[in-house]
Amino acid sequence: MARYDTPDQGTLDWHVPLNENFLALERDVELRDLDANRGNYDPAAGAKFLATDTGTVYIGDGSNWQLAGSIADSDAFSTQMTTYGGGLAEYELFRLPGDGSTYRVTGLSAAMLGGGSADSSVTARVYADSTSNSPVSKVNGNEADYDVYTTLDSGQDLVLTLDTSGASEDVTLALSLEYERW
Repeated sequence: MARYDTPDQGTLDWHVPLNENFLALERDVELRDLDANRGNYDPAAGAKFLATDTGTVYIGDGSNWQLAGSIADSDAFSTQMTTYGGGLAEYELFRLPGDGSTYRVTGLSAAMLGGGSADSSVTARVYADSTSNSPVSKVNGNEADYDVYTTLDSGQDLVLTLDTSGASEDVTLALSLEYERW
């Protein structure tokens, strides 16, 4: 990072750049404010703006702020379990309350002990808010989906269910749900 000098004590024109490094100050220092206030800042080429209310990151291109991504709180729920054949019909395993946060599902997997091919008698589903809605993600036994990237509306619960009602024998599996919150 550039070195910035400080003015002498008592200097009246302290706001005047002391050297050429101050000309790049807005580019070198990350700007942080509410997303609604982004227009108040100059999108200097290479400048970074972090919206503190949404976690969204923008990079200036000299004339506009370009969306660069988001900073999110990533987490996961995982469990290993054995169920009896024909045991569970859409059983709720995990619910994350919609506390005003926005959730984005980033991955879901249902690995069965012993591996093998996909098994449609075992199904893991992720719902937004309620199991009465269509699932936002679904995998069968021995399948994984890490290209989900489904964003739930703010305040909606994140619900993970398991259905083994079609299994003819006991099932041991490891379930994993990955998500981000911001």
